[in-house]
Amino acid sequence: MKICAVICEYNPFHNGHKYQIEKIKEKYDRVICIMSGNFSQRAEPTIVDKYIRTEQALANGVDMILQLPTPYACASAKFFAMGAINILRNMPINAISFGMENPDINLLYEISKTQTTIEYQELLKKNLESGLSYATASSNTLSSILGDKVLSFLSTPNNMLALEYINAIKHYKLEWEIFPIKRENNYNKTELDGEFASASAIRNAIENNIDYSQFVPNSSVIESAVKPNNILFENLALMQLKLGVNDVSKLADAGEGIENKLVKNAMIYPTLLQAQENTKSKRYTFARIKRLTLDNLLNITKEDYVFPDNATAIVLGFKKDFAPFLKEFSQYIITENSQLNKFVPSSFVSIEERAEIIYSALCGQEYKGVIKKLVKA
Repeated sequence: MKICAVICEYNPFHNGHKYQIEKIKEKYDRVICIMSGNFSQRAEPTIVDKYIRTEQALANGVDMILQLPTPYACASAKFFAMGAINILRNMPINAISFGMENPDINLLYEISKTQTTIEYQELLKKNLESGLSYATASSNTLSSILGDKVLSFLSTPNNMLALEYINAIKHYKLEWEIFPIKRENNYNKTELDGEFASASAIRNAIENNIDYSQFVPNSSVIESAVKPNNILFENLALMQLKLGVNDVSKLADAGEGIENKLVKNAMIYPTLLQAQENTKSKRYTFARIKRLTLDNLLNITKEDYVFPDNATAIVLGFKKDFAPFLKEFSQYIITENSQLNKFVPSSFVSIEERAEIIYSALCGQEYKGVIKKLVKA
């Protein structure tokens, strides 16, 4: 049996994801996913909870869904990728698949190799010292060494993520097959047309009561699901900044006092967006400021960016015919709240509790533990 892994958010699961699963199933016997929980890399609550998204994925070809721990799921591309690969590396995986706007694997490996050179490291340092954000400094450095082709290649988020997947796979010396799939939609397209639509366009349609059903398999489960209250989320996040409960210098995305500027602006401006907009800079992007805000709400610190050899993950759901194979994963998976003492690293339990408590509150629902249910299809 050959198993292919996918690292995903499915926020929400849409036709593009279904297409990827169908292409994988042409080559591999089983597909397992490691998926973000109730908060995304955009540092926002997911459009519907992790169990609804799991239900969608299982109904469309996925065999098992694991939860990517929240500290990794809400991190920058590097730590998002490293956290997921670190968990998957101990499991019986044969391959990994990911979507790319330009699935040029040779260029991907060339870029990855260049990042290990002294020339790259020295030039990157100079670019960072000029005040550029890390992503911009890295792209400019690579462009200087490899040519302008790199700028367009790394200008899309999925190609950037793919690079971090490759870096993590090389770091752990994994011999997985790499199966990239060309994305058939524009990731930042705002219109709903054609066969595929971007996740952001679909989220916008959901929030504005626009029909999106033709772009989302099993859309009825999303339509009937309770959605998080984003205004409440913003108010909670702003309040947490004002209260000053956490040592913000220790937060995962803190650096060079940017965290203090965010707290100061939270006291000045009446909305979270205004506080964030007035904190961003040439060096610190809006995306990082948003992650810093969520770090503070969930108390995710720099110490939480650890990648233990025996890392475990929560199971969100699986196909019933996949159940006989669970024993091959048993050492590294958690299926119920009573097993949370198996969580490695153990510090993640309290973060998952906070994430679940807050998301439940955003949906006006009762908190019933980190693991509410196990989806079986």
